[in-house]
Amino acid sequence: MVLTERDRVILRTVAEYGVLSTEHLHGMCFPSASRTRKRLRRLWQHKLLTRHVRRVRMGDGSAALLYTVGRSGRAHLGGNGPGEEKPSAKRRVSLSEHALAVTDFRVALSLALRRRDGLRLTAWRHGSAFRFQPSVQVDGRDTIVPIVPDAYFTLTADGRDFNYCLEIDRGTTDLKRIRTKFLAYLNLWQSRAASAKLGILSFRILYVTTTEKRLAHMVEVLRSIQAPRRRLDLINVTCFSRYSLNHPARLYEPIWETIAMDDALQHARPFPVATPSKLPIVPGNPPVSEPEVGAR
Repeated sequence: MVLTERDRVILRTVAEYGVLSTEHLHGMCFPSASRTRKRLRRLWQHKLLTRHVRRVRMGDGSAALLYTVGRSGRAHLGGNGPGEEKPSAKRRVSLSEHALAVTDFRVALSLALRRRDGLRLTAWRHGSAFRFQPSVQVDGRDTIVPIVPDAYFTLTADGRDFNYCLEIDRGTTDLKRIRTKFLAYLNLWQSRAASAKLGILSFRILYVTTTEKRLAHMVEVLRSIQAPRRRLDLINVTCFSRYSLNHPARLYEPIWETIAMDDALQHARPFPVATPSKLPIVPGNPPVSEPEVGAR
């Protein structure tokens, strides 16, 4: 089999993301679904890609195919482009629904960026790069809350960086825990610890959840946080059904919900859509913490 330049792009793309579905690669590398399936089958037959079956529940459609870089593919990755390094070992990837939801978001964002001149995804890191342990008052006691988002990424426009923490909510965490994590993120933003450790001015928190009902509950939990001069609009929530690989540009539409400083529900656009952007840069005062019980 003679590798084409597009085949090499496919291998590099799958290596970068870890695992991609047929639908992902159709959107990123091919003009038609039939050509996507035909070429991916060919790459799989020659062990350039390894194929996995993504099982679905009965009634939710047919099983989807997922691809990781195969043994022969890893051998071809080295030396096919400037700055490429040949991988020394097989990369561990997760095929869990949670991990695939993170990949779905990343692919949709990447596709949406192709239509946004002057805006680039300059970094995508695993959440461990953004590991903090802020303190939060829970039931009158100071509690350490570990913060490790599912992903931490940076968009750049006109030389200015916009940083985001991505949290995928599968609906399994109780709302009290969600509220505690909201507070932990807000306290972390206020403390400037992220600035000291990562050299960033600010960041926003993006939550993607399962259903419209769950979304409404999470927004009400956000509204319940009491603090003077709140910046609750740093946290933005949407659900899976509001964007898709077929309509990735919806990520830039006001599909996100948050609570404005006047306590009103706000349909937000957390990504920069204008230059200069009006997104917040520097944390303000006072700290984002709730008043003690009985305080006026």
